[in-house]
Amino acid sequence: AYVSRAFGPLPGFLAGWSMWIAEMTAMPVFAIAFSAYLGHFVALDNVATHAVRVGFLAVLTLVNVVSVRTAGRVNDALTVLKLLPLFLLVALGLGYAAMHLDATRANLEPFAPFGFAEFPTALMLIFWAYVGFELSTVPAAEVRDPRRTIPRGIWVGMLIVTSFYLVTNFVVTAVVPYEELMGSSTPLILAGTAIFGATGAAVMAAGAMISVSGSDESDMLGASRLAYAMAADGLLPHGLASLHRRFRTPYVALIAQGTIAAALSFVDVLSSL
Repeated sequence: AYVSRAFGPLPGFLAGWSMWIAEMTAMPVFAIAFSAYLGHFVALDNVATHAVRVGFLAVLTLVNVVSVRTAGRVNDALTVLKLLPLFLLVALGLGYAAMHLDATRANLEPFAPFGFAEFPTALMLIFWAYVGFELSTVPAAEVRDPRRTIPRGIWVGMLIVTSFYLVTNFVVTAVVPYEELMGSSTPLILAGTAIFGATGAAVMAAGAMISVSGSDESDMLGASRLAYAMAADGLLPHGLASLHRRFRTPYVALIAQGTIAAALSFVDVLSSL
């Protein structure tokens, strides 16, 4: 909306389109991560793995279609639940690292074992993990007192996310050798196993599944409102601006993005997505 008003409809379309594509390619990443951590509890063959990913996206799409209030409450609950195991990992992990100083020092040295040649690629992946906060501005029309609520939500959210990301990654790299982390798609399980044993691995796997569910759920909520707004302004097909008669949610946009995300979930390389 800002770009369209400032520079015209074409730049506005390009900004909105780029953001929508970015959000839709993020959705399958969380589905893939969910299936990877679920594999800790249940052995999944190739067919089952992809069925879990599609089902994961379908359930979250349905939650968003039913009600924005329901979607918000689900996201609040998932946020609390996903922070609890991370808090446990950080609190006990720092103690574990302090009690095993020699091993911790060995895991943290050298600081950059492969030099800085791949630093730009690593930075891109780190930045991708942090983005998403901008979506909090998109459903402003459905937020109570948005002028006050949204800025506060961005600041508080970013402070919480930054703190947890930095400390969590420090603990993971302090207790698990980087050679093991390189070959794993489930680093929290490795850290949980090192600190708590088998029970910790299960707790971290469950926490990670909750975490990616919350991230994907909020991604769907924001991205669907973006598509709805662009369609209402004539920048996307008008059908995406359709509201459900009963639930008053942009169900066509939700179903469309959920279908595209489900197709992309068959791409198994997270960094490519």
